[in-house]
Amino acid sequence: MNDWVQRKPLRLRGYDYGRAGYYFVTVCTAVRGQDLLSTIRVGGGLCPAPPDGTADFSPVIVLTPIGQVVDESIRGIPQRYAGVQVDTYCIMPDHVHLILSIAKSTAETCKTGWDRARPLQDIIGAMKSYTDRQYRILGMPSETKLWQTSYYDHIIRNQEDLKATRQYILDNPQKWISSKE
Repeated sequence: MNDWVQRKPLRLRGYDYGRAGYYFVTVCTAVRGQDLLSTIRVGGGLCPAPPDGTADFSPVIVLTPIGQVVDESIRGIPQRYAGVQVDTYCIMPDHVHLILSIAKSTAETCKTGWDRARPLQDIIGAMKSYTDRQYRILGMPSETKLWQTSYYDHIIRNQEDLKATRQYILDNPQKWISSKE
């Protein structure tokens, strides 16, 4: 008898994740509920009032050292993967939201000589692997993982979906603050 838990496949069966398009991805830390990647502040503390005296209570994300590594890794995606752009992203305390744009499919890329194109799962896997190694270098015990095993993705199907997803990412810090009140 097999006592192993069967994980539900998260990817859309039969879909080519190297295909041109926009992809929304959420990657969660292995330990949820901790300010591992960033801290979100509003007013005072890490977010002092603006010098002009107006009260600005917009959330400010302050990255931790490993959050800074994650930020650098995300910003470096376009240099490492031909035809891939980071559209929008947000590093929350215990997860990351990002929209990646793949300009050409991996099949087209191979024909045109762009030899560094990769499907979505390779891009996210490499980012997770690199940042997890850096997490250990920053002093975390070797048995402590930075990320959960998988990640959530959503294939963005049209401009309306893209606009709504961008807004969701931009609103996420305010929702985080509201949920803590």
